[in-house]
Amino acid sequence: MWTRTILIALIGSFVVSTVFAQLTVTATDLQHHRWVLLSINGEALPAAEGTGKIPELAFGEQMQIGGNLGCNPFNGKAVLRDGYFLIEAMVSTHMICPPPWGDIELTVQTALGHESTISLDTEKNLTLQTADTTLVFRLEDYV
Repeated sequence: MWTRTILIALIGSFVVSTVFAQLTVTATDLQHHRWVLLSINGEALPAAEGTGKIPELAFGEQMQIGGNLGCNPFNGKAVLRDGYFLIEAMVSTHMICPPPWGDIELTVQTALGHESTISLDTEKNLTLQTADTTLVFRLEDYV
């Protein structure tokens, strides 16, 4: 009887830890993938209209990164170190963005340019978290 109870408890613990586990993120997890922003600080983004575009990240070889911040394209070099992420030497165009995209773009650019914790959940949602901002991206490859 006790053996059965212990076995059920162990299996339950394993299932729960597997479902809620966050995977350690490696360069291989990111490279050759496109990630589309789902939310900023838990709030969904508005529909993209006019010059606004949903921010996205596209990782290439040697952690080169490009994408869109909201209105303006960007590129740079992504750094992944000890569970932290940031984009070094980020360059972007500086087109003026209409509301609310200007604020969205500034928030995303600031977060990407500062060291953030990085995690990847079992559903392949990528989370970047700084002291002030949490960005959640969904894996959405072109093919």
